Amino acid sequence: MKLSEIAAKLGARIEGGSPDLEIIGIAGLEQATAGQVAFVANPKYAALAKTTAASAIIVDEKFPALATPLLRCKNPYLAFAKALELFVIAIDTRDEGLPTCRGLWSRYGC
Repeated sequence: MKLSEIAAKLGARIEGGSPDLEIIGIAGLEQATAGQVAFVANPKYAALAKTTAASAIIVDEKFPALATPLLRCKNPYLAFAKALELFVIAIDTRDEGLPTCRGLWSRYGC
């Protein structure tokens, strides 16, 4: 999914990155690799954000600028939750006689 598509779905503004940047997943700052988007809301983690391998980071409007492309938004917590849903695959196994689970909440027992 292109960074511009993610930004549109999250109501975020791209700063410092190409709108055509391909994002394939989401992870924490320390676990993220190229092609993934990460999240940080607290400025005390700015130093950690500078070292992430993530291709983009979801931040609030006042977060310090970084070399990594940013998705700036008013509520980074909500944006991160929405981003999680973008990358969670919906599973429908009714044909196999198993419960139907959808989205992120499938991890928690439908």
